[in-house]
Amino acid sequence: MATYLADQTIPPLIHHLGYVRNGKAPDGKFMRDVVSATNHIAAFRKKHIYTYGRDLAAIPAASGSSRSFGAGYNWTGYNATRLEFHVGMMKTTTVAASSRVKIVVIRESDASTQTLYFTWAGIFTGGHADTPEKIRWMTQGVAVNANEAYSFQITEENSARAVAVNAYEVGKNPVDTSDAGIVDANIGGNGATILDDDHQSLVQNHSLLWQKNGAVLAWYSFDTTPFSTAATSYVNLIDRAATSVAATSPGFSIDLRYHAVKSQTTVPVRIACYAQRTAGTGSTADNRIRFVNSAGNAVGITGIGNTGQWYTADGTLPIGSGADKYDFQVQTASGDTVAFLAATVISYE
Repeated sequence: MATYLADQTIPPLIHHLGYVRNGKAPDGKFMRDVVSATNHIAAFRKKHIYTYGRDLAAIPAASGSSRSFGAGYNWTGYNATRLEFHVGMMKTTTVAASSRVKIVVIRESDASTQTLYFTWAGIFTGGHADTPEKIRWMTQGVAVNANEAYSFQITEENSARAVAVNAYEVGKNPVDTSDAGIVDANIGGNGATILDDDHQSLVQNHSLLWQKNGAVLAWYSFDTTPFSTAATSYVNLIDRAATSVAATSPGFSIDLRYHAVKSQTTVPVRIACYAQRTAGTGSTADNRIRFVNSAGNAVGITGIGNTGQWYTADGTLPIGSGADKYDFQVQTASGDTVAFLAATVISYE
C-alpha cells in the first residue's frame, strides 16, 4: 500500500493528441497528468445525493410533536468516507428544549444507525418574518464505507423548523492504493518504465470509478406527509395528477449520453423507493413505481408490501440522442392504498 496527497486542482481536459506527434517520442507528462487526475476524481469529485428546500413562505409553524422532513438513499462511491449534511433552520416562535433537526443514517446491509442532531440554542420568542438572513446553516457528517447502500431519515423535533437539507459524499485524502479507484502516483514519473500493469491499473480503476461513483440522476422526497394513493393506473408522483410523461409534467430532463457504459448500448441504473402498503390485500406485484420517459422506456419496482422499507431494482435506460424527459409514476393494486415517501435513481455500473 502506498499513500499520496491527491491534487486539489481541478484537472483540465487531457487530450491524447496534445502529447505526441509524428516522428517524436510521446511526452511522458501524459501519463502523469492522467494519474493525477484519476486520484483527484476519486478524492474530490463525489456525489451530490439529496437536496430539498421549503419555500420561505410555506415553512410549517412550530410543532411540539416530531415531524418528518424527508428521506433519501445512496450507494456510496469508491473512496467515499463520509456522508455530510448541510442543514438550514429557521428560528421558531415556540420555546422548547432541544429544538433540533435529527438525521438518522442507516447502513442498509445490517440496519445499523448513526444519528446527527442539528440544534439551534438561541430560540427566538418574538414575532418575525421568515427571511433568508434569519436562516442558520450547520454542517455535520458520519463515517461510511465505500461501495455500500445507505439511507437516511430527517425529522424535526421539539418545535424545530427546517428550511433545507443538502446531502453529499466526502472522499478520503490522502488517498492510498489499497482502495478501489486509486492509482500509484509514481506511475509515469521521470525515467519510469512503461509497464502493461500500470496501464491495466488505470483502466481498471477508471472502470470502478465509473461504475459506483456515477451521479444520482433524480430524486423525490416527501415533506411532512407521505403521498398515499389508491390509483390503479400510473400517476405522476410529484403532482399526483399527470398520467403521461410530457414537457409540462413535473419530472427530470436528463441527457444519458454522458452516463453511458462503453461495453453496453444502454445505461445501467438502480431505482430505490421507500414505500409501504397501508391498506388492502391486493397483489403486491401491482404496487409499483417506475422512472419512465414518453416512449415507455422505464426502470421500475414491483412488490411493495406491508413493510415500510427501501425497495430497490436494477435495470437499464436507453442512451438516447440528447436530453430526454423522465417522470416518477406510481400505481397500486385494486383495493390497495400505498404511501410513497421517497425515490431515487442512480447511475449504477
